[in-house]
Amino acid sequence: MPIFVLGFSRSALVADVAFVSIHAVYIHSNTRWRFPVLRWLIATPEYHHWHHTSDEEGLDKNPAAFLPFWDWLFG
Repeated sequence: MPIFVLGFSRSALVADVAFVSIHAVYIHSNTRWRFPVLRWLIATPEYHHWHHTSDEEGLDKNPAAFLPFWDWLFG
């Protein structure tokens, strides 16, 4: 993990792993909860579903796992 290589403390590493794990469960949860502000900051289930779609519109796309900013920036 880059956070460990960069010299962050063990507690920062544990917090990062916990957050990333919870986020992974959240984006795969297929929940219908909507967080309008949150969707601009991190990937949400409604955004991440395109990663698993077989719809023509979503083919050849691999939405960011965490920060949608990169997808919006580079299309």
